[in-house]
Amino acid sequence: MLLLSSIVERRVSQMIIRNYTSKPTAINMSEKSFLPKKALVLRKFSRLEYERLCHSSLTEEQLAANLSQRGSVYDTLRHYDSVQKSCLKQIEASLESNNIEYQTVDKFGYTEDKINWADVIITSGGDGTFLMAASKVSSRDKPVIGINSDPTKSVGHLCLPSRYSNNFDKVIELLRDGKFQWQYKQRLRVTLIGDAADEEAKALNDMRYDMRGFLDQDFDQDRYNQQHNNNNPNHHHHHHQRANHLDGQCNNVTFKTVDGKVFHKIRQLKERALNEVFVGETLSARVSYYELSVDNNQLIKMKSSGLTICTGTGSTSWYYNINKVTEQQVFSIVSIINKVTQTNKVNPNDSTLIGDITKQFNDTLTFAPTEPIMAYSIRDPIGYASAVGHSHRGHAKRIEVKSRMQNACLVLDGCQFIPFNDGSYALIEMYDEDALKTISLE
Repeated sequence: MLLLSSIVERRVSQMIIRNYTSKPTAINMSEKSFLPKKALVLRKFSRLEYERLCHSSLTEEQLAANLSQRGSVYDTLRHYDSVQKSCLKQIEASLESNNIEYQTVDKFGYTEDKINWADVIITSGGDGTFLMAASKVSSRDKPVIGINSDPTKSVGHLCLPSRYSNNFDKVIELLRDGKFQWQYKQRLRVTLIGDAADEEAKALNDMRYDMRGFLDQDFDQDRYNQQHNNNNPNHHHHHHQRANHLDGQCNNVTFKTVDGKVFHKIRQLKERALNEVFVGETLSARVSYYELSVDNNQLIKMKSSGLTICTGTGSTSWYYNINKVTEQQVFSIVSIINKVTQTNKVNPNDSTLIGDITKQFNDTLTFAPTEPIMAYSIRDPIGYASAVGHSHRGHAKRIEVKSRMQNACLVLDGCQFIPFNDGSYALIEMYDEDALKTISLE
């Protein structure tokens, strides 16, 4: 076990925002080249750091015992934490060796001021870290580049291929030589209408702290700032202003809903969803009751386990898993078809054929991240098909939702939580100007 003094030193050091100021340099770049002057690196907040933050009164020995009681292994968490930090260090070293000024922050220091300062956002983590970074980038001209810091634990669909995880020098080389393609991934814009426009957005992670009794939002941030300031006498407090201030302002303008109601209170969220927006009851065991309008058609009353609306990027994620079929289901369907039609043209025992049918159907669920269209899915609909007469999923350009729920939420990319209760409306749209700029090295 580590000595207590070194434990405290490491805890404080994890809170430090690392800065590097570049030296002047002359680089000849082609028109296609991209070599930023300033980079903001958003690093993953590891599970070990999370446990330390939630149990700050415990020594490392006590924390290890606490984790063991809950079925987790302290040494395993330390290993994965070191893997994350190793990847981060090589990213920082590459930036420094190429004279790119950079700052490294975690989720607490990821603020609007820092984002505006940077020419590029680089994430060191997984898809969750990438989504957090992307959601707060409002400019279509500021690229976000994801590095999967631990390919052994996650695929990192939103990040660059794993061969670049520990070779960021190669990424910079390809950017400098123009051997990459810009890619603009579509995102969802959310506008809140009525009472929902007054609701405060919260980070879903902070909600988890509250419900478990670990930390509330203010105490969590205050503790972070205190530890960071004690270790950094030149630290300016505004660097750590709360990041969820990116919400748009509540405007007193007129908005007419699909059902003809007029509201004078609306708010367009500055945050954009790269994967999906979820609408439903906060407690999953409750039925979600809402009204849905697709592409300006009339509102239809719905009862289900919630509604998901996704982009092409999100079509491979939650939306896909809601709607995909299994080989077992295809086997049953083929068997029933043979029985009803009294034929045996398709052999349900042909595992290769069943597997191919399953794959081909599931492949139809996904679409390109650059496509200017969104897909919606009504989860576990109750009497939907008989009442409405068409599919429980489809594509749309515009979706309007009216809440009929008492303890509901609207969640962006599993990160941002907004209360969404009875009488509130939400408008979900897609605009090309909101697309996220990323790179492809394939």
